[in-house]
Amino acid sequence: MIKFTKLTTVVAVALVAMPAMAQNVQSPSKGLYRLIDNSDGYFNVRDNVVMIEGEDDIKACRFGLTPEFFAAYGAGDAAGIEVNQPEVVCASITEFNVVDTAAEINDTAELYNFIDNSEAYVNVTQNIVMIEGESDIEFCHFDLSDEYFAAVAGNDDAAMAANQPKVTCVPFADVSK
Repeated sequence: MIKFTKLTTVVAVALVAMPAMAQNVQSPSKGLYRLIDNSDGYFNVRDNVVMIEGEDDIKACRFGLTPEFFAAYGAGDAAGIEVNQPEVVCASITEFNVVDTAAEINDTAELYNFIDNSEAYVNVTQNIVMIEGESDIEFCHFDLSDEYFAAVAGNDDAAMAANQPKVTCVPFADVSK
């Protein structure tokens, strides 16, 4: 009976403590959860940056996840979790500068539509994504800097303009020569 009581007490304490810890790591924006949950898909652009194809928008999100955060979380170290708390910052692709090339994608509206209507997409290497559209395959280089995400987080219009992401796409035919 004593073992059962101790086990019950430990489980009860753990159940009370864990939700508080879990709340600490969730994004303050329930919109991000909904964006991911209701998305048509997502792909890795580069380390810590994921492009999420939502129902109404396509966003690049920098998650800011580090091994230190996971170590603190795994150890139940509340102070370590707080110090290493990841900052999630998302930016709409409508804010990107799309370079006009021989590709089918030459502006943000075309980029949005190409991804939205795509069959599939996959990260090829750091910052380069292959997107299989309805009538063509494009390789796109996404130049998304940490400085841009910091500017978005700080609502710094001047820094956002100075670090505006640039997307350059190349048709499959020009890659596979």
